[in-house]
Amino acid sequence: MSVFDVDFIQTSNKLKNIEKKNKVIRTLKEKIEALPDYRNLNNNPEVMNFACNIIEHLIDNKNKKDKDKINKKQVLIEVYKIIYGNINEQMISDFIDFLHDNGRIKKADLFSVISHNFLKFFRK
Repeated sequence: MSVFDVDFIQTSNKLKNIEKKNKVIRTLKEKIEALPDYRNLNNNPEVMNFACNIIEHLIDNKNKKDKDKINKKQVLIEVYKIIYGNINEQMISDFIDFLHDNGRIKKADLFSVISHNFLKFFRK
């Protein structure tokens, strides 16, 4: 370990939340941009549902104080601003509320996650 190596120093509290949020934003941006013709899908409900489910899976706000929680809705709005530029934030917010109220935003169950990773491991 060199004198200049500082990887052992961990971030905490607010910085940890900012890092987590930025990682989710990068991941979600990559997933959406990997879709064919993604530029024309800004108002597509399936893409928004896909994005909400990814956010739900990546951000866990359980057992966290209110000040430490990451605003999932704001994450999606930020990603849409990055990808699509000028967006109607209220429309996106209303659609997220609609998806949530109708049980369309779901976290993947543990069995699905484990089986996916197990198969992914053996395909290598």
